[in-house]
Amino acid sequence: MKLVNKTLLFATCILSFTSYSYAQNAAVEHKDTTVLEQQAEKNDAKAQLDLGMIYLTGQGKPVDYVKAKELLEKSANQGNARAQDELGNMYYENRGGIKDYAKAKELYEKAIAQGDARALADLGWLYYNGQGVALDYDKAKELIEKSVEKGDARGQGILGILYSEGKAVPRDYAKAKELFEKSIAQGYLRSKNGLGLLYDEGKGVTKDYVKAKTLYEEAAKYGSISAVNNIGFIYYDGKGVPRSYKKAMEYFNKALEMGYEGAENNLAIMYYEGKGVQKNLVKARALYEKSAQNGSIEAQSNLGIMYLNGQGGVRNYSKAKEWLEKAANQKNAVAQTQMGGMYFEGKGVKRDYFEAKDWFEKAAKQDNGEAQFILGFMYYQGKGVPKDKAKAKDYFKQACLNKEQRGCQWYSKFK
Repeated sequence: MKLVNKTLLFATCILSFTSYSYAQNAAVEHKDTTVLEQQAEKNDAKAQLDLGMIYLTGQGKPVDYVKAKELLEKSANQGNARAQDELGNMYYENRGGIKDYAKAKELYEKAIAQGDARALADLGWLYYNGQGVALDYDKAKELIEKSVEKGDARGQGILGILYSEGKAVPRDYAKAKELFEKSIAQGYLRSKNGLGLLYDEGKGVTKDYVKAKTLYEEAAKYGSISAVNNIGFIYYDGKGVPRSYKKAMEYFNKALEMGYEGAENNLAIMYYEGKGVQKNLVKARALYEKSAQNGSIEAQSNLGIMYLNGQGGVRNYSKAKEWLEKAANQKNAVAQTQMGGMYFEGKGVKRDYFEAKDWFEKAAKQDNGEAQFILGFMYYQGKGVPKDKAKAKDYFKQACLNKEQRGCQWYSKFK
């Protein structure tokens, strides 16, 4: 069971889309909103866009998603491409409870038809995550790279995520850092969240929790939901600051209020572990259920585990398999390992060592230490596979390198 990983998602994570950059549009931040309101009333599409973004981001006015949507719609209906893209982001991010990936896609495509480079990146992000469309890394890469070729700052930030995660392109932290910095230099300050994550985890840079926190805080000022969530992790882990579950809860709740559904999973784990709140498995399971229904892969995995173990309610192998398989098919290594365990032990399914091995191998390729250890054990014992001490030794070594202590113990027997 784990917290949702600190994510680069402008959700799942780096992608907090609402991103009309005030560094690029400083005049909007300081412009007299009375004048904007008068212009918007006269059906000025640019004024409607600017005023809508003020209500959306809370820079100059209190956040008001209803007013933001109304103004962006008026501007978008007049053919303003940036308004179409930003309104699409509201639907994508569920700002104001209007989550609709199909509507987001429709609006992105309208903006792209008018040559909007940013919308190319946003549509690419849908394909990268398989949200409202079939998962397609090649198409995602193509669209995002087109956005970058046109010099779009958000496109650079999103391409940085791709290089950081190594799914649609080979993993390259140096390239990710370069793209985040280019994006930030152009005024897309939410890319500071992605750069912060590199410093937080020491990927391609020297680990620096203080710098990571500063970058998260700066990204959060410009509405990065993921950055708010990541600050919660800083306090949860006590990295560079005194550990404070209370502050972690505050930030996770704030991220949830802003529309980051993955925060439900993080709150659930706190109730699961009794950190900062009284332990409550029933509440934890309810939160996982809600987050899983909303598409959180980590929540789907964690919910499956609770059903598998009968935590927070009755044991239900059918439900466990349903949720674990859903997460596993989306490349969640923990869920893949749990699926392997179900087939290995015959829990709720017919025992099938071949099927178990297949799931364990998928997880092992993602450096899951537990899966690597179990594969080592299978080859050592000849359980469902021919005995092979050399393969067993190799898997135990991999497991040990991935901090699975049982792997270290078994690997030591070969020395």
